[in-house]
Amino acid sequence: GPIRGYSFDTLVAHQALWGEEPHDLGYLGSRYLDIDRWKEEVKGGGGTMYRVPEPVFRIYNATDAAGTLAIVPHLEAELETAGPSVKGLFERKMAVSHLARRIGARGLFVDQDRLEEVRSNYMGRIEVCLKVLRRISGNPSVDPNKTRDLRDVIYRRFKAPVTARTPKLREPTLKADLLPRLRPYVPPDGKEFIDQYLIWKSSTKIESTYLRSGWRDNGGGLHGIEIINGVVHSLLSVTTAVTDRWSSSSPNIQNLPRGDPDDPESDVRAIYVARPRMKIYSFDFAALELRIDAFQAGDQALIDMFAEDLRLRRLGVPKKQRPDTHTITAAVCYGLLQEQITNNMRQAAKNTIYGAEYGAMPKRILATIRANAEDSGDPTMIRIAYTMTERDVQDMLINWFNRH
Repeated sequence: GPIRGYSFDTLVAHQALWGEEPHDLGYLGSRYLDIDRWKEEVKGGGGTMYRVPEPVFRIYNATDAAGTLAIVPHLEAELETAGPSVKGLFERKMAVSHLARRIGARGLFVDQDRLEEVRSNYMGRIEVCLKVLRRISGNPSVDPNKTRDLRDVIYRRFKAPVTARTPKLREPTLKADLLPRLRPYVPPDGKEFIDQYLIWKSSTKIESTYLRSGWRDNGGGLHGIEIINGVVHSLLSVTTAVTDRWSSSSPNIQNLPRGDPDDPESDVRAIYVARPRMKIYSFDFAALELRIDAFQAGDQALIDMFAEDLRLRRLGVPKKQRPDTHTITAAVCYGLLQEQITNNMRQAAKNTIYGAEYGAMPKRILATIRANAEDSGDPTMIRIAYTMTERDVQDMLINWFNRH
């Protein structure tokens, strides 16, 4: 940050110099200072950084500050020898980094009445799902958060085949993401249990991550939103993503759940509103990556589609009456007609293509598909996402790249 009029961001500098490497301070310390990755001290002190003893926390932060200052001269020297193009890239990235900080500091205004309405909606869903899960399981105290309880219901009550065992004792275990795959092997009430569990899991995640005020540590990090004077300040970063895209967290304002289109009170985006006498504008690249693909590959069908879309835009034709890019690309990925593509298939194909565009492998793409499905709250979409495999993603990519 700025010190006596001087501003230098070690992470931005390292990204400009070595874009493919990690950019966290722990890595930079091990690379330039020949010291251990001091971030590991935290794990030795009690798990996550939110649970460490105070002496360890002090050492952690002091090393962050001292390490940063010690790393700066090394990066400055590398920038001097890297040439004007890299230095220019660093200066542009620094300008963007400052912009991200200003946007984060300004924050987003929250309609707190609307927040309570949306949160109450999700809390109601969670309560209903919990009642159904306990009724179907025959256990009034079943806790869907506990793997043991899920295992007992699925394996003992519904007699599903054992899909995983513990490494040492070889006892049956059950991961939540395997439940949709077991759905064909359980009776009708077992299918209902799995469907209700998926809705419960999705609603719980949305409520705890995007709607509950105040920070909480559930063992895997902080969750929730912190509202200060009616404003939420998301953390925006220009170095977290290897693709140079911005990322945000606490909360992730770039990927707020839309919820159920038929239920306005499930739309998390609706809680963020413009300040008095101001407006919120949304800007979109309109499938820019696919347009570049079409041009570079010489795909005349896609080029013609984009040209027609542009013509209809200029005529003021509503979006629903124009060609849908992602339905067309999904048809290619699945090898089906456009009329056969569902909304769920469209979203999965969109995640797959864009993930591949930015260098993600099938495993990462599949994780994105599942995360987006959970945020949607749509049980059908969640079930489809969790029954997909990495091979399915790979086949979609093969179909897409074979076209080009």
